[in-house]
Amino acid sequence: MKFGKHIAILFSLTALPLAALALDPEVATALKDAKANATFEIQKLNKACGTTMTMTIDEPSFAVSPDRVEAAGWCGQIPSALTNFCDSKNSNYIAGTAKKVKTIACKYDPSLSKDQNNAVKYVLKDGTLTGLINKDSSNIYTNLTYDKAFLATLKD
Repeated sequence: MKFGKHIAILFSLTALPLAALALDPEVATALKDAKANATFEIQKLNKACGTTMTMTIDEPSFAVSPDRVEAAGWCGQIPSALTNFCDSKNSNYIAGTAKKVKTIACKYDPSLSKDQNNAVKYVLKDGTLTGLINKDSSNIYTNLTYDKAFLATLKD
């Protein structure tokens, strides 16, 4: 009998985290909208630059709370900034962008502060351009198009 009681407690404890993973309907809708916007922006990017890039949004990093999920809606600004290179015929970055960036990822990073590049950070590694943002981020588009140190990594 004691064994059965311990199993029941074990199942109760493991059920708690699974229930916590269920998304609030508002959060789920906001993530769906963010992904739709990112898809639209990545399609514009691929058309403008002649590329076949893909994009991911790290949903678990945004889904923690409603104030975080709002920031997921800003992820589409990353491919939009890259589209600007091709639309403006900025030859310094078109070839490098097409050659070096295969995937764009967007992730919530709570460690960023407004004092550090407007709470935005870009990392290019192994063909993936990761945009790290949070609820305090601003000028996501501008930071990518004017960050000289980052732009140097895109030059071909």
